Amino acid sequence: MLKSIAAVLALSAFLAAPALAQAPVQDANQCVQAAYDLAQSIEGKQLGNERLDKIEDLLEKMEDLCDADKVAEAMDLAKDIESEMNAQ
Repeated sequence: MLKSIAAVLALSAFLAAPALAQAPVQDANQCVQAAYDLAQSIEGKQLGNERLDKIEDLLEKMEDLCDADKVAEAMDLAKDIESEMNAQ
């Protein structure tokens, strides 16, 4: 399921204008790109199914916030996703 989310995010990012790597996220297109980048970074990690499910749920919520142009809230959620990815 994570790969399907990554595919959807990849398509969204492809259709959106490219985000600036160092600039703060300010619009929905950059927000979607940030979600896609997070999904890509997850694929390289060996995480248990329970953690992957939780991260997938958080990514879906993040994407919904991006689509609703609630960028600041989405970026707060991105911090939670990163914390969950790096938790031991």
